[in-house]
Amino acid sequence: MRLLSLPYPHLHETIKSYLSRILKENNYQNISMIHYVLNLTKNIEDYTMNEQQEIFKQTLSLPIDQIRRMFYSEETFSMVKKNEFLKQIAFLNKKIKVCPECLEDKMYYRNIWRFVGYTTCHLHHYLMVSECECGREIESVSVNLGICKCRRDLRDAKRMYIEQKEDNHNLYFYSILMNSKNDDTALSSYLNPFSVDAVIELMFKLANLLDERKIKKLSRYQGHAEDIILLHRHLEEVYEILIDPSQNICAFFEKLNQDVFYEELLELYSDLNREPFMKISRAMKSYIQKRKAQGNFHNAHFQEEIEDILLNAISHKKEIEF
Repeated sequence: MRLLSLPYPHLHETIKSYLSRILKENNYQNISMIHYVLNLTKNIEDYTMNEQQEIFKQTLSLPIDQIRRMFYSEETFSMVKKNEFLKQIAFLNKKIKVCPECLEDKMYYRNIWRFVGYTTCHLHHYLMVSECECGREIESVSVNLGICKCRRDLRDAKRMYIEQKEDNHNLYFYSILMNSKNDDTALSSYLNPFSVDAVIELMFKLANLLDERKIKKLSRYQGHAEDIILLHRHLEEVYEILIDPSQNICAFFEKLNQDVFYEELLELYSDLNREPFMKISRAMKSYIQKRKAQGNFHNAHFQEEIEDILLNAISHKKEIEF
């Protein structure tokens, strides 16, 4: 169908944000009109990435270079698709988090905001906002983008500035997922030889161990984080560990809730048996030996399994010089 106004998509804009802007500029008052505008037979997210691009090309006659500005790269898309863990927790669909300051700069929703682990804006260092002050979650598609159903403007949402180091997990996630050409994060250089999806999976599993309150395991996560401040703190602590595990990992394990230490840490070590995190494995082995010498491991069977797993992981992985 012919539209009276067709805005161009912004770089890394979510598909639903772009569709929302089309609806608004053409004075449509119902989001169901998206199906009419694009001649859809099902929800847009139910199409493959290639199908979505073809739909935009055929129905809106957009140049392919403009269409691709909205989509994750093939590398990012394939990385998430092949990893069962990330498929569960990686990207929000119906809801989204926003940075009010970014919305103030330009009113559209960014793709990186859909990523669960992106907890503060890497540009403005404000905590991401996942709900309006009225308590409603933020819809990913709306004929009034950036406006809650209560009529509050999300650009006016309360801002919480987060002190964080220049190199942090939010910058890492942005650099990796958005294929930034200026990726100077320490974790990228340190873990460069490894699969990116394995690194991100490990980060979330370590964050799980830190969640003593066990609000909701991230491995079973399907929606937005119930406590984004807690998630931010855990992921940032994990990021510091991965940058220099030999210095930080012992202190990290000492903090863990002992009720979950044995079962879940053993599960994590099993994962490391198939992932080439040699430097981390060595640091963990050192910690195990220290605890054994102190007589703090009361479960001998657990202790033996840990040592066997670590020895196998280390002996079968190629030594990498950092």
